Amino acid sequence: MVIVFKGISKFVIGCRMLNLMIRYGAFRYLLLLYFIFLMAPEVVLAQRNLSVEKSGYSYNEHRVALVIGNSAYSTAPLKNPVNDAKAMASKLKAVGFDVLLKENIKVKQIGKTLMEFQSMLKPGSVALFFYAGHGLQIKGVNYLPAVDAEISSELDVTLQSIELSKMLSLLEESKTSMNLVFLDACRNNPFARSFRSASSGLARVEAPSGTLISYATRPGSIAADGDGQNGLYTSQLIQQIELRDVPIETVLKRVTAGVKRISKGAQEPWMEGSIEGDFYFRTTSPEQRIAEQKTAEQQIAQQRIAEQIAAEKKAAERRTAEQRDAEQKLAAQRAAEQRVAEQREAEQRMDKQRISEQDVSIQKKSGTKVAHTSVPGNVSSSGSIFPTKGTRYSYQMRQLNKSWVDSYTVLGEGVYEGKKVYRVSIDSKNGLMLYDLGTGNWMKTIVNGNTEAVATPYEDIIRHPLAAGKSYSSQYYWSHMTDSGYIYAGVIVKDMEKIKVPAGTYNAYPMMAELKYDSTRNDARRRTKKIWFSPDLNIAIKIEDYDPIRSITTHAELLKYSVE
Repeated sequence: MVIVFKGISKFVIGCRMLNLMIRYGAFRYLLLLYFIFLMAPEVVLAQRNLSVEKSGYSYNEHRVALVIGNSAYSTAPLKNPVNDAKAMASKLKAVGFDVLLKENIKVKQIGKTLMEFQSMLKPGSVALFFYAGHGLQIKGVNYLPAVDAEISSELDVTLQSIELSKMLSLLEESKTSMNLVFLDACRNNPFARSFRSASSGLARVEAPSGTLISYATRPGSIAADGDGQNGLYTSQLIQQIELRDVPIETVLKRVTAGVKRISKGAQEPWMEGSIEGDFYFRTTSPEQRIAEQKTAEQQIAQQRIAEQIAAEKKAAERRTAEQRDAEQKLAAQRAAEQRVAEQREAEQRMDKQRISEQDVSIQKKSGTKVAHTSVPGNVSSSGSIFPTKGTRYSYQMRQLNKSWVDSYTVLGEGVYEGKKVYRVSIDSKNGLMLYDLGTGNWMKTIVNGNTEAVATPYEDIIRHPLAAGKSYSSQYYWSHMTDSGYIYAGVIVKDMEKIKVPAGTYNAYPMMAELKYDSTRNDARRRTKKIWFSPDLNIAIKIEDYDPIRSITTHAELLKYSVE
């Protein structure tokens, strides 16, 4: 709009001047020349601005670069500078610079090159000078020698090199708006032996206003030529030029960080000077920004859809796995129940056969017939495998240096989840223990309304009727709030003995039980339990439970016993 307005303004002025020229009889051919002179600059400017806008760089900005790479020195040739210059020229052209590239510049080309570069500059231009090659300082003045320089004295340097201060003066005289100088020129000085006093690297420079000077390494230090295709400094600079919307100061900071990181602190780029305003090698046009934003939004949407699909698939696989595990677990439980039932039937047959054989033996010896009153499970003097309803008893518990009391009350028969069970209240824990009505073995413990542990079909350790010398093995499934798995038990019943506990002295069968746990934690554990079971009370009066992994034994002794 500004360009169009200026064009219209000049057109109006031109029309007025045209009226005066006609009035005073000016030549017609001057009219055409005047019109071309008046309008052409605006047309050219409009075209240049349009091309800049399309390329995505800063608007209304003329960029010019002189890029020099010197490798083919007659003394101490270098490998990378020409490669660095070519790579740098390519990147600068890609970001809108008019580039003057010179490779292996000779002494006679120095003046012509500087004049050609100066002719490309305009007031307000952004000027860039990049140099890769040998560099040296004499009395604080920096010089960039030509490849054919024959230097035997300090005077030769001044005549056969580009003097950095003169390059900066050239830029200042051209009234450029901004000057960027990059010197990958701090390599080792091959001409040092020709000087009275040799100094390493380049000297610090007082940069003119509006000028930034970036050295490949600190003033007075030396930078390596590099082992790759490009020097370390130049390779980092090229990478940063590729990035969009990054200010030049940030570019140089990142170059410094990259060089220090890769060289492990041996080389540290340095920056001198300052500029007004902002400069970006590459910027994003509004149209491109909108397009990129739409692309990013589409990618995010696609990613969310993909994540949702993956989550649904994972959830479905998890449900399938859980269902499969549940089915396998149920099948294993049923198989375990079947094996336990079959084993129990076989042992009951063996027990009956053993009792029958004992009866026959007694009859032969005494000549009398042994009579049996066979009521399933009735093995105690009270005629039951359970303690009497209303019985209250408690145990003195000890483990390491801890002790406590667990109290119980026998509630008798009841129904739980549709199955007849025998119930014992855990008074000390607000809990309930359920026992199998047929075998007297523990099935489930409930504390505060929550299932704490379960044995399926039951904890098959105490098998009635108990008899000295009886031995058996069993298997059942055990699950706890924190673990589950199969328990394999081997039990031996020894001769009855009198046992004294705090509640009194009682006849009891000592029972040795070896337990092996195959838990879901892949934690194969073993425990040893010794139980003294009183057939008169139908409860254990003493228990020693040894955990060999933790080397801990839990002791329980009958503390009190009463029947209401």
